Amino acid sequence: GLPSLDGEYQWFGREREWKTAAGAVWRYMTNGGGGWGNPLERDPEKVAWDVVEGMVSPEAAKEHYGVVIAANGKLDAAATTALRQQRK
Repeated sequence: GLPSLDGEYQWFGREREWKTAAGAVWRYMTNGGGGWGNPLERDPEKVAWDVVEGMVSPEAAKEHYGVVIAANGKLDAAATTALRQQRK
């Protein structure tokens, strides 16, 4: 799960906001954003979640990760498998 402060956190897409008491100690960690490995091997469900969170567009998911997001915003597993096989 996500890190928490005293069991509380809020997620706002790419931004997080925490409310803490005066004198509280907190830690904010960010990713490097560079990634590694073959993008065609990234878990399609994780790519779909990135689309939901607004971190990747459906078009970029298809172009860079070989992941097809259907018109309803859900992962199209069959189309994703076919596209990834085609690109190998």
